[in-house]
Amino acid sequence: NCVIVKDFSRFGRNYLEVGNYIDNIFPFLGVRFISVIDGFDSCKKEENKIDRNLKNLLYDFYAYDTARKVKEIKKLRQKEGNYIGSKAPYGYQIERKKGKRSLVEDKEAFFIVEKLIQLYQEGKSQKEMVIWLYQNRVHRPSDYRKTGHVYCLEEETLLEWQRGSIQQILKRSEIEKKNPKRVRKQEKKQRKQEIQKRIG
Repeated sequence: NCVIVKDFSRFGRNYLEVGNYIDNIFPFLGVRFISVIDGFDSCKKEENKIDRNLKNLLYDFYAYDTARKVKEIKKLRQKEGNYIGSKAPYGYQIERKKGKRSLVEDKEAFFIVEKLIQLYQEGKSQKEMVIWLYQNRVHRPSDYRKTGHVYCLEEETLLEWQRGSIQQILKRSEIEKKNPKRVRKQEKKQRKQEIQKRIG
Protein backbone atom coordinates (compact mmCIF):
# COMPACT_ATOMS: atom_id res chain seq x y z
CA ASN A 1 0.00 0.00 0.00
CA CYS A 2 1.32 3.43 -0.96
CA VAL A 3 0.12 7.06 -0.93
CA ILE A 4 1.83 9.44 -3.40
CA VAL A 5 1.21 13.20 -3.33
CA LYS A 6 2.71 16.20 -5.15
CA ASP A 7 3.69 17.84 -1.84
CA PHE A 8 2.65 17.70 1.82
CA SER A 9 -0.01 20.40 1.32
CA ARG A 10 -1.87 18.15 -1.15
CA PHE A 11 -2.34 15.57 1.56
CA GLY A 12 -3.58 17.94 4.26
CA ARG A 13 -3.56 21.56 5.44
CA ASN A 14 -3.35 20.88 9.18
CA TYR A 15 0.34 20.32 9.94
CA LEU A 16 -0.40 18.45 13.20
CA GLU A 17 -2.76 16.05 11.44
CA VAL A 18 -0.33 15.47 8.54
CA GLY A 19 2.49 14.81 11.01
CA ASN A 20 0.33 12.36 12.94
CA TYR A 21 -0.46 10.38 9.77
CA ILE A 22 3.19 10.28 8.64
CA ASP A 23 4.67 9.44 12.04
CA ASN A 24 1.98 7.20 13.54
CA ILE A 25 -1.01 6.13 11.45
CA PHE A 26 0.74 5.16 8.17
CA PRO A 27 3.57 3.21 9.89
CA PHE A 28 0.98 1.37 12.01
CA LEU A 29 -1.05 0.45 8.89
CA GLY A 30 2.07 -0.43 6.91
CA VAL A 31 1.39 2.29 4.31
CA ARG A 32 4.26 3.90 2.40
CA PHE A 33 3.99 7.68 1.99
CA ILE A 34 5.76 9.65 -0.75
CA SER A 35 5.78 13.43 -1.26
CA VAL A 36 7.41 14.08 -4.65
CA ILE A 37 8.36 17.79 -4.48
CA ASP A 38 9.41 17.57 -0.82
CA GLY A 39 11.60 14.56 -1.62
CA PHE A 40 10.07 12.54 1.21
CA ASP A 41 9.73 8.75 1.24
CA SER A 42 8.67 7.05 4.46
CA CYS A 43 10.61 3.91 3.44
CA LYS A 44 13.88 5.85 3.43
CA LYS A 45 15.67 7.10 6.52
CA GLU A 46 14.63 10.67 7.25
CA GLU A 47 17.65 12.93 7.83
CA ASN A 48 15.86 16.12 8.90
CA LYS A 49 12.48 15.71 10.60
CA ILE A 50 12.50 19.34 11.77
CA ASP A 51 12.68 20.53 8.13
CA ARG A 52 9.66 18.41 7.23
CA ASN A 53 7.64 19.72 10.20
CA LEU A 54 8.52 23.33 9.29
CA LYS A 55 7.31 22.76 5.72
CA ASN A 56 3.99 21.37 7.01
CA LEU A 57 3.65 24.36 9.36
CA LEU A 58 4.29 26.82 6.49
CA TYR A 59 1.73 25.05 4.28
CA ASP A 60 -0.79 25.31 7.13
CA PHE A 61 -0.22 29.06 7.59
CA TYR A 62 -0.30 29.67 3.85
CA ALA A 63 -3.67 27.89 3.48
CA TYR A 64 -5.14 29.86 6.40
CA ASP A 65 -3.81 33.20 5.06
CA THR A 66 -5.12 32.49 1.55
CA ALA A 67 -8.60 31.57 2.84
CA ARG A 68 -8.69 34.77 4.95
CA LYS A 69 -7.71 36.95 1.99
CA VAL A 70 -10.32 35.33 -0.28
CA LYS A 71 -13.04 36.05 2.33
CA GLU A 72 -11.92 39.68 2.63
CA ILE A 73 -11.96 40.15 -1.15
CA LYS A 74 -15.48 38.67 -1.37
CA LYS A 75 -16.73 40.95 1.43
CA LEU A 76 -15.20 43.98 -0.30
CA ARG A 77 -16.81 43.09 -3.62
CA GLN A 78 -20.18 42.63 -1.91
CA LYS A 79 -19.89 46.08 -0.29
CA GLU A 80 -19.14 47.54 -3.72
CA GLY A 81 -22.42 46.06 -4.97
CA ASN A 82 -20.97 43.06 -6.84
CA TYR A 83 -22.75 39.73 -7.09
CA ILE A 84 -20.14 37.19 -5.97
CA GLY A 85 -21.98 33.95 -6.77
CA SER A 86 -20.52 31.70 -9.48
CA LYS A 87 -23.94 31.14 -11.09
CA ALA A 88 -27.03 33.29 -11.28
CA PRO A 89 -30.09 31.86 -9.50
CA TYR A 90 -32.97 30.69 -11.69
CA GLY A 91 -34.84 33.66 -13.14
CA TYR A 92 -31.79 35.92 -13.25
CA GLN A 93 -28.72 36.60 -15.36
CA ILE A 94 -25.33 38.02 -14.45
CA GLU A 95 -24.44 41.22 -16.28
CA ARG A 96 -21.56 43.64 -15.96
CA LYS A 97 -22.76 47.18 -15.33
CA LYS A 98 -20.23 49.95 -14.74
CA GLY A 99 -17.56 47.39 -13.90
CA LYS A 100 -19.79 45.51 -11.44
CA ARG A 101 -21.28 42.02 -11.64
CA SER A 102 -25.01 42.52 -11.15
CA LEU A 103 -28.07 40.29 -11.17
CA VAL A 104 -30.74 41.25 -13.67
CA GLU A 105 -34.06 39.55 -14.32
CA ASP A 106 -34.22 37.02 -17.13
CA LYS A 107 -37.73 37.92 -18.32
CA GLU A 108 -38.82 34.50 -19.61
CA ALA A 109 -37.41 32.53 -16.68
CA PHE A 110 -38.50 35.15 -14.14
CA PHE A 111 -42.09 34.67 -15.29
CA ILE A 112 -41.79 31.05 -14.08
CA VAL A 113 -40.45 32.28 -10.72
CA GLU A 114 -43.42 34.65 -10.34
CA LYS A 115 -45.82 31.87 -11.34
CA LEU A 116 -44.40 29.52 -8.70
CA ILE A 117 -44.75 32.25 -6.07
CA GLN A 118 -48.34 32.81 -7.20
CA LEU A 119 -49.13 29.07 -6.96
CA TYR A 120 -47.55 28.98 -3.50
CA GLN A 121 -49.66 31.94 -2.35
CA GLU A 122 -52.75 30.18 -3.70
CA GLY A 123 -51.97 27.26 -1.40
CA LYS A 124 -50.81 24.82 -4.07
CA SER A 125 -48.53 22.00 -2.95
CA GLN A 126 -45.08 21.43 -4.41
CA LYS A 127 -46.39 18.30 -6.13
CA GLU A 128 -49.05 20.42 -7.87
CA MET A 129 -46.34 22.90 -8.90
CA VAL A 130 -44.27 20.06 -10.38
CA ILE A 131 -47.32 18.92 -12.37
CA TRP A 132 -47.97 22.48 -13.62
CA LEU A 133 -44.35 22.85 -14.74
CA TYR A 134 -44.44 19.51 -16.56
CA GLN A 135 -47.77 20.22 -18.25
CA ASN A 136 -46.44 23.58 -19.46
CA ARG A 137 -43.23 21.92 -20.70
CA VAL A 138 -40.91 24.03 -18.56
CA HIS A 139 -37.28 22.90 -18.48
CA ARG A 140 -35.66 22.19 -15.14
CA PRO A 141 -33.08 24.87 -14.10
CA SER A 142 -30.16 22.59 -15.00
CA ASP A 143 -31.65 21.81 -18.43
CA TYR A 144 -32.41 25.50 -18.95
CA ARG A 145 -28.72 26.30 -18.44
CA LYS A 146 -27.74 23.61 -20.95
CA THR A 147 -30.26 24.47 -23.68
CA GLY A 148 -30.54 28.22 -23.13
CA HIS A 149 -34.35 28.26 -23.35
CA VAL A 150 -37.06 27.95 -20.72
CA TYR A 151 -39.54 25.75 -22.56
CA CYS A 152 -38.80 22.27 -23.85
CA LEU A 153 -38.75 21.90 -27.64
CA GLU A 154 -40.28 18.90 -29.44
CA GLU A 155 -36.91 17.26 -30.17
CA GLU A 156 -35.75 17.64 -26.52
CA THR A 157 -36.40 15.43 -23.51
CA LEU A 158 -38.65 16.93 -20.86
CA LEU A 159 -37.74 15.93 -17.31
CA GLU A 160 -39.73 16.50 -14.15
CA TRP A 161 -38.65 19.23 -11.73
CA GLN A 162 -37.19 18.27 -8.37
CA ARG A 163 -39.02 19.66 -5.34
CA GLY A 164 -35.67 20.92 -4.00
CA SER A 165 -35.39 23.30 -6.97
CA ILE A 166 -38.83 24.73 -6.23
CA GLN A 167 -37.95 25.09 -2.54
CA GLN A 168 -34.81 27.07 -3.42
CA ILE A 169 -36.78 29.48 -5.64
CA LEU A 170 -39.46 30.03 -2.98
CA LYS A 171 -36.84 30.40 -0.24
CA ARG A 172 -34.97 33.03 -2.25
CA SER A 173 -38.19 35.00 -2.81
CA GLU A 174 -38.82 35.01 0.96
CA ILE A 175 -35.25 36.22 1.66
CA GLU A 176 -35.64 39.03 -0.87
CA LYS A 177 -38.87 40.15 0.80
CA LYS A 178 -37.05 40.36 4.14
CA ASN A 179 -34.06 42.21 2.68
CA PRO A 180 -34.31 45.79 4.03
CA LYS A 181 -32.25 47.30 1.19
CA ARG A 182 -34.63 45.83 -1.37
CA VAL A 183 -37.64 47.07 0.66
CA ARG A 184 -36.21 50.59 0.82
CA LYS A 185 -35.67 50.62 -2.94
CA GLN A 186 -39.27 49.48 -3.50
CA GLU A 187 -40.58 52.17 -1.12
CA LYS A 188 -38.57 54.87 -2.94
CA LYS A 189 -39.89 53.63 -6.27
CA GLN A 190 -43.49 53.71 -4.98
CA ARG A 191 -43.08 57.27 -3.59
CA LYS A 192 -41.59 58.41 -6.91
CA GLN A 193 -44.55 56.90 -8.80
CA GLU A 194 -47.02 58.61 -6.45
CA ILE A 195 -45.29 62.00 -6.96
CA GLN A 196 -45.33 61.54 -10.74
CA LYS A 197 -49.06 60.75 -10.63
CA ARG A 198 -49.76 63.92 -8.63
CA ILE A 199 -47.67 66.04 -11.03
CA GLY A 200 -49.16 64.35 -14.11
